[in-house]
Amino acid sequence: MDAYQSVSVVTSFAILLFGVSGAVMLGLATPVIDFLTTYKFLPLAVTGLSLAVIFASSSTRDPRYYHPAEYGVVVATMIVLLAYAFLGEFQAMVSDIGLPARAVLLAMQLAAGGVVAR
Repeated sequence: MDAYQSVSVVTSFAILLFGVSGAVMLGLATPVIDFLTTYKFLPLAVTGLSLAVIFASSSTRDPRYYHPAEYGVVVATMIVLLAYAFLGEFQAMVSDIGLPARAVLLAMQLAAGGVVAR
């Protein structure tokens, strides 16, 4: 377990890029994306499960060590993701704004992941 705790953010990001680019290169990205978008709850479930695994594998699994602003980041991110998953109006708003809105949502997800990973 100590080996996993010593993995840096840069290394983790490089591993993520390696996996995603490999999936794209091998033609696996499209079937995975198609599967995830077929069932609307699935991307949200994978996101929530991933966040729980990140939290469980972090070195600070005790919520007492988190600042209220950190709670806010995680809770706000989950609310926004729930809204995106289940509210058509919210999805339409994000689509109307376009790429910048999606980039903000992704940044929120990464920030929440970073908060629970510490």
